[in-house]
Amino acid sequence: DIADIIKRVPYYNINIADSKVEDLMVMEEKPEYFVTYRPFNDCSAYLPVYGDSMYPKYASGDIIAVKEVKNLDVIQWGEAYMIMTNENANHLKGIKILHEHPNKDKMILRSSNPNYKGDTIINRTDIISLYIIKGKITRNMI
Repeated sequence: DIADIIKRVPYYNINIADSKVEDLMVMEEKPEYFVTYRPFNDCSAYLPVYGDSMYPKYASGDIIAVKEVKNLDVIQWGEAYMIMTNENANHLKGIKILHEHPNKDKMILRSSNPNYKGDTIINRTDIISLYIIKGKITRNMI
């Protein structure tokens, strides 16, 4: 399909955790550039990774390809997601591995870095937007 070949996915050079953004689809900033890589052409955006809470799975400087999740009842437990929450969850934004909670109205957020101990438990209703991480690009600084 020619439309799939020429699809361009925006790259935003922002730190989601520090931004006021609650949903990538309403970003006012113009993307720095567009990426066309067929396996990720269904993604919503490419973004840089900041910090080391998800190391070694995602290192600071990596670029992640994210796809918006429309149905919060269909989660791939144990996978990494970029999450944005409301005031009730302290406007938490970032990348975490999602785990099922015994209470179906909640979910567990966990870092992959063992230095970041403990789980964060949030209500599903506090999620403003959720994006599964489909892949990453690792940049070598040489």
